[in-house]
Amino acid sequence: MSVITNDSAKINQLFVRMNRNKPLTGAEIRNAMKGAVPPAIRAIAKHKFFTQKCSFPTNRGQDKNVAAKLLLLSHSNQFVNTKKNDLDTFVKRFEQSSSNSTELAAAEKKAIRTLDELAGQFSDTDSKLKASGLIPVYFRVVEQHGAERFGEFLTFWNTYSVSDETTLSNSSFVDDHLKMRVRVFNLLKRNVNDSTSMQRLFAVLSLEFRRFQVGVYAEEIKSMGRFVSKVKAAKRKSKNDLVAKSKA
Repeated sequence: MSVITNDSAKINQLFVRMNRNKPLTGAEIRNAMKGAVPPAIRAIAKHKFFTQKCSFPTNRGQDKNVAAKLLLLSHSNQFVNTKKNDLDTFVKRFEQSSSNSTELAAAEKKAIRTLDELAGQFSDTDSKLKASGLIPVYFRVVEQHGAERFGEFLTFWNTYSVSDETTLSNSSFVDDHLKMRVRVFNLLKRNVNDSTSMQRLFAVLSLEFRRFQVGVYAEEIKSMGRFVSKVKAAKRKSKNDLVAKSKA
């Protein structure tokens, strides 16, 4: 079978249809669709934030999936759902356009500017970026409040937010306000593609970022090493308990 056409959009559409029976990801399918959005997504995904700073896997278009979310948020200029159907609908809105509309081009430039700021806060293959789910929230926080000390803040925040609840609750030297915010944050991040959850995550991180910047958490910053030691001790105990149980 051969296909002869000068219309690249038709070739892209044929590629999508032929591969529908294969386990392609949403990002891979969108990448083959026509219109102005896929090239804009690819341009954002080529930013050094994705190519140098992120440490999550990108072999199935995960970087393009996040890039699509950032473009959608920049274009919408507000919090919107970023689920697969929402991203697909966004691409289809521009299917008849072979070049960027003025609004889409502006959204792409705005996203790139924010990523320029964000990239400066992370080291290469940064462990803070080993998961992609919260990147749109980080993106909006930096977009609204600037990037100064944001990477430092995330190191602090992740120290407490990724710990187990028991260790957090039993650490009397950790501020009760911080404990409460961490619990709320961990509940909300279960649904990061929902606009309401995203807005609330943004509110929590924005507040805590500001409190961090003005020095509210000076004692908690000093106690990070102590807290990490408690977390490691709890993990060792849990592992030893499992071993003992398996031998019983």
